[in-house]
Amino acid sequence: MSSSRSPEVTAALAARFLLGVSFGSILAVGLTDGALGVAWPTMRDEFGRSLDDLGIVLGAFFVGFGPATALHRKLLPRFGMGRLVLAGPSLAVVGLLIVASAPGWLAVLAGYALVGLGNGLSDPSINLYLALHHGVRPMGLLHASFGLGTTLSPLIMTAALPVSWRLGYVVLIGVELVVVAAMVRARPRWLPVEGDGGRVSFPSSAVTWITLTIFMLYTGSELAAGQWAFSLLTESRDIGDTAAGFVVSVYWGGLTVGRLVYGTVGDRFPPRSMLSGAFIVAATGMAMVWVADSLVASVLGFVVAGLGMAGIFPLLVLLTPQRIGRDVAGEIMGLQFTAAALGGVSVPWIVGIIAERSSLEVVPGLLVGSILLAALLNSSVARRS
Repeated sequence: MSSSRSPEVTAALAARFLLGVSFGSILAVGLTDGALGVAWPTMRDEFGRSLDDLGIVLGAFFVGFGPATALHRKLLPRFGMGRLVLAGPSLAVVGLLIVASAPGWLAVLAGYALVGLGNGLSDPSINLYLALHHGVRPMGLLHASFGLGTTLSPLIMTAALPVSWRLGYVVLIGVELVVVAAMVRARPRWLPVEGDGGRVSFPSSAVTWITLTIFMLYTGSELAAGQWAFSLLTESRDIGDTAAGFVVSVYWGGLTVGRLVYGTVGDRFPPRSMLSGAFIVAATGMAMVWVADSLVASVLGFVVAGLGMAGIFPLLVLLTPQRIGRDVAGEIMGLQFTAAALGGVSVPWIVGIIAERSSLEVVPGLLVGSILLAALLNSSVARRS
């Protein structure tokens, strides 16, 4: 009996394998993004840093992530999908090793710059690949993988803290090594990305610039909520480390569950309507955190905020070819991730500076404002496109 498979079956199996590898890669990105907020209070004590110096670490991350995403459109045709998505987790492993063994503050910054560079190579590449070769459900599940990573990493780091925050990073290294091994096997199987070799002009329009601003504001709000939640709860609301770590995981867990639901039933509803509703739910949840006067109320607020934020980023990515144009999707995708990274640095940093000079209690209120501003800009883009 022949064991050969038809070309259709072989192609289907390859597509499933690539989806699995993609989900694993983005899960690893989520692990690195979700760990820092829980590790930060202990880390800053060890290195003698102030509360708002978290922004410096995020800035180091952007030093690597920003150029990688901005140059993504040029790097992709030159090196190919397989090389980029293999280089990404490989660099992240090196960066995490430096952080885990850092003898001083500058080593932490150098390590996070490499982690940012690695994530900046793989993140937009995989998102672009799924936006062009797959539909709503795989895109939703891809971002659910990110949410799963950000949900697990606070639990990992909370469990590691009694020993050392460094142990948490060692666990992350192990996950990244598994992703590297999978990417080695996947390297020759990626399909071509539309327009890889062509030269396109940058669509400098109002829609383009407003869209980039939305990515910056939203991503900054999402990450600021996750990064500052632990400090808000432990340092301002006198909640213990274990409970606070659980709340941070609940926030990312709400985001993950929402993306799983979106990935399952998202194709039954208009993406534009879902996006508008998601902004409203996210702002409502953060407002609940703002006025919360108990641990239970804080948990509920973070769950609602996470559920609301769940669909925003994948929907923004999915709508990019429609709003900007499919022929320039690759050009814009990298810039969107650059804008997102800039927001992921600037919004938490600005929030931290304000909190340092006033109180951590201002954090949720500031994020309500940034989410609502992003929602207003999204409505403007929807009318124009």
